[in-house]
Amino acid sequence: MKFLVITCCCIAIQILGTAAEGTDYYVGDWTTGVNFTQWSQGRVFHAGDILIFTVSASDTILRVPKSVYDDCKWDLRFPKIFPHPGNTTWNETVVPWVGENYYVSSVQDNCNAGKKFMVSVESPPVYTPTEYTVGDDRGWAPGVDYSQWTANKNFYFGDSFRFLFNASQHSVVEVWEPGYQLCNESYFVPVLGLASRQSDGRTLLKVVPPLGMRYYTSANGNDCQSGLKMELEIKPQYEAFAPSPSPEEAFSPTGGVAGQETSAGYRSMTSLGSGAAIVVLLLLAIA
Repeated sequence: MKFLVITCCCIAIQILGTAAEGTDYYVGDWTTGVNFTQWSQGRVFHAGDILIFTVSASDTILRVPKSVYDDCKWDLRFPKIFPHPGNTTWNETVVPWVGENYYVSSVQDNCNAGKKFMVSVESPPVYTPTEYTVGDDRGWAPGVDYSQWTANKNFYFGDSFRFLFNASQHSVVEVWEPGYQLCNESYFVPVLGLASRQSDGRTLLKVVPPLGMRYYTSANGNDCQSGLKMELEIKPQYEAFAPSPSPEEAFSPTGGVAGQETSAGYRSMTSLGSGAAIVVLLLLAIA
């Protein structure tokens, strides 16, 4: 008796939270004799990037409107960014927002001498999910090398996968890794997807997998043993975008090169919101 044709019908709702990725730019000492405007020009900054300067109590960094940036004149005392009373020097963390950001020395004479810079921050990139047909024209069937099909592909959260198969002969089940390795469907987990019957008689199951490693196989006969199985690695969306440029030169207190800028790398702060799903599983035993 052929066993377990599983058709999964679900309505899945997944709400993404905020996501931000960025690079830590260790710029160096906030001192005179350094052209910080030259440092910021030519760099592409994104939401989530931070700038770190070594400042002193006598001269720190102010975020100001463009008019103040242009003429270095102000009557009001602008708030210092994260002041550290009692310390003579400290690392100042500057978090620019999307758009143009203007920073000047808290000492007007230094501002007039050119100790200021502007940073333009781009909006974070938006990932557009991709829809894949598993096995392409051959669909979900024995004789297809799915490890070869997934090779050289990167899959990200939000991507969807269309399984096309003959439901009278094959099925789609998700299993834990031991079930994938041992071809034991007792390790199965419910497949979340939307199933429909196609004009050619095959079943279409559309799946949007969660993050992480996912394992799929067929629970019919010896399908798994004959190679009808597939593993996917679903990555966070921010990994779809190239990381920030490689570390570049930073300025020393004398205006020279202090070596290479130290980057904290591509910092992920991705959070996922709540998810809800209504799942209906139809299990059929076919004689």
